[in-house]
Amino acid sequence: MSGEKESRGAAAGFYTCHEQPEERALTVKGTIPSYVDGVLYRTGPGRFEVDKRAISHWFDGKGLNHRFSISAKDQTVKYRSRESCAVQIEKERKLGRSSAVTFAQPPDPCQRLFSKFFVAFKTALETGSKREPSDVNVNVVLNTGSKSLTAQTDANLLQRLDPVTLEPLEATTYASMLPELNGPLSAAHGATMDGTTYNYVLALGPRPKYTLFHFASDDARGARVLATITDAPPAYLHSLAATAKHVVLTIWQADYKHYGLDILWQGNCLDGLGKWDPKRRTLHYVFDRATGQRVARVQSDAFFAFHHINAFDDDEGSSIVLDLATYADTEVLNTLRVANMRAFDAATAPEPRYTRVRLPLKGGHINEATVSVTAINIELPCVHPAHQWRAARYAYGVHRTDAPASRTMFVDAIVRLDMETRETRVWRQEGQVPGEPIFVPGPSGREDDGALLTVVLDVASQSSRLVILDAASLEPVASADLATVFPNGFHGVFQS
Repeated sequence: MSGEKESRGAAAGFYTCHEQPEERALTVKGTIPSYVDGVLYRTGPGRFEVDKRAISHWFDGKGLNHRFSISAKDQTVKYRSRESCAVQIEKERKLGRSSAVTFAQPPDPCQRLFSKFFVAFKTALETGSKREPSDVNVNVVLNTGSKSLTAQTDANLLQRLDPVTLEPLEATTYASMLPELNGPLSAAHGATMDGTTYNYVLALGPRPKYTLFHFASDDARGARVLATITDAPPAYLHSLAATAKHVVLTIWQADYKHYGLDILWQGNCLDGLGKWDPKRRTLHYVFDRATGQRVARVQSDAFFAFHHINAFDDDEGSSIVLDLATYADTEVLNTLRVANMRAFDAATAPEPRYTRVRLPLKGGHINEATVSVTAINIELPCVHPAHQWRAARYAYGVHRTDAPASRTMFVDAIVRLDMETRETRVWRQEGQVPGEPIFVPGPSGREDDGALLTVVLDVASQSSRLVILDAASLEPVASADLATVFPNGFHGVFQS
């Protein structure tokens, strides 16, 4: 990692942090709970420039994967990290520009010819091409498999990783599982229910098409189409939801202009999005998990989101409840530009709000949803894994308080939200910037019995540490000091 001594304050995680491929032991304080025994994988951007060319958006940072090997028996934590796109970085050094369509990187004016970008777009998102394992910038979410680790992003790109060394092994796409899955865009967060993972691919053009599909979570070699949607605008959708009986694709407003063709001209996805239109309704498509039959198409007021917190069928079977972290519009995507994150000002930044949406399933094919938006901010959420896509009471996530000392911090706390009473419990320490919490279940199976694993930046010391919080009290029980800055990452997974 950078090794620089000068303080960058709360923005330290938005500067380049280099890989540490050799495993090393961390200094542990406190007592690691007996059930927190396994491996924590984290992923996100680690490099924010290639030579002197700055990367302008958080989502375009070059991927860096992390591995924490945690032994409760030995009370030890070992750490290593590895970059995931070395070939791509070298290619961009030679080109002096991005080698692929990005999320928000401005194009080189000399390359801004439609014909050239059409070629670049096809090359970057060609679903049938064979690519070098480290020639894709896949840096959003990790899913564990039976023999390898899979990194995903919001494009139809997958990267297989060695679960021990984190070495990139293979670059592939969903089309390798099923030829029909050849659209360029997909969700970083598929929904896994009872051993089956659901996701979509989006084909752009004059007739945009969402293809929902599913596959066995422990065997990603085969897939089957569940349903298609051809009567909705093409949009940037980071996640979808499932329940015991249904799959729900919520198409919130983040619409690509001109059927996605603006991505070709702009050379990136963010500048290809249209202006916010408060009259454009949010569309919720509900499908039967077993048959793929469309059950309902439900509308609600406009909002934007990245993450579902949870979803479940109500007891009467008359509606579906969606819990989300929503935004009033898409301005948050501009807030996440690197320059803005390095000079973060909480007073002007959009806040995610806990939102409950109830989708009626009876009384007509097109219904109106009931939407309840609260003043509670929560992002990068999780629930107890046994309650995911079932009725859950507690949600956990990162949170921002109104403490004056935290004004320059993207987040400054971990929150536990009671979704029944809407009461909250908060863990906050002065000058600490926490990352996404990962829930590890305790032995009783209760929703609040377990541990939360989060990587926290200490602003004063300019170093990071893995912190283990008790899920019920939110009190720290153990920590492991990295002695270096851990980059502000996106997501992770714990494998026992």
